[in-house]
Amino acid sequence: MEAIGATGWKLCDPKGDLVFVITQSSAINNPPCGSNDSTSGANPVMRIAASSKHVTLASPVLAAILSTNFAEGISLKANGFARIFLQDNPSAFAIIMDIVHARNNWVPLEVDLATLTNLALIVDKYQMHNAISYFANIWIDNLKVKNDDKSVFGDMEVTLRWIAIAWVFQNKEQFKKHTGIAKNMASGALLRAEKMNQLIYELPLPDNLIEDMCTFYQNSMAHLVDTYSYMISRLGHDGVIICPNSREDCDSMILGYLIRKGQAFGLFPEPAPPFGELRLGEILRKMKAVKPKKTCKSSHGGMNHGVSEMFEAAVGRVEKDMEGWELRHYLRA
Repeated sequence: MEAIGATGWKLCDPKGDLVFVITQSSAINNPPCGSNDSTSGANPVMRIAASSKHVTLASPVLAAILSTNFAEGISLKANGFARIFLQDNPSAFAIIMDIVHARNNWVPLEVDLATLTNLALIVDKYQMHNAISYFANIWIDNLKVKNDDKSVFGDMEVTLRWIAIAWVFQNKEQFKKHTGIAKNMASGALLRAEKMNQLIYELPLPDNLIEDMCTFYQNSMAHLVDTYSYMISRLGHDGVIICPNSREDCDSMILGYLIRKGQAFGLFPEPAPPFGELRLGEILRKMKAVKPKKTCKSSHGGMNHGVSEMFEAAVGRVEKDMEGWELRHYLRA
């Protein structure tokens, strides 16, 4: 067996019959943009001395690699020793190996978001959920306390990382919370950005989650845009007056207000799908604040002849579905 104790070695089992050679290659190992996370940095190569018995009990994937169907398994049976070469985050893999080998005093009780993302990625990749679940709950609870309010107005990358973590570790509360935040932050451009697509490809996420998110965003935005455009079109249509007193100046006052606000919001001229930079949550808040005032004294339709009511109904229809999704709908069969 290789000499133990050199730089880059971790001894989970000094008498182990298995050595993992870990190289870091994935962009997901990097912390989110603007993050101060420091614990995700790791040596580009790490060797871990481990026990094949512990490893095969913890991971059916690694157990399959160590079966006689693969070179590693053949080596283990013939020589009593095997090497497995993996491309994973070394520090996260080392934490998992400490747990697998019951070296609990070496396991951190707090990790940053980048590290927890990598832990989730490895656990999902090697199907080690049962072995890690106890510590996963501790990590999530401790990180949740630190970041409970930060991701509400944070970027989508942070939110997607949380969704992946919640999905892998089956945390219903965090999955619902962060899918709701994602709905609020969604925009057509953001969901199609190259960087976001790369992140989505690398993160362990449910297959249909992003498709559901895009569909929800497009349908919701289309409904809001159609409502806003319909009211402008109706007010600007020759021969159509919504004022009960048939006062064109009343309609014109409301129309001018809607056009000015629409230009500021990005809703006039009417935007086309996929709606670019328009964020769903912002459009909902802005449409709720639209309160044009009529010039006539008619009591019909409130202060603007039903315009606010129509917008409130459109916003309400979308808002009732703005809560996050339930984890149970995305669990593997």
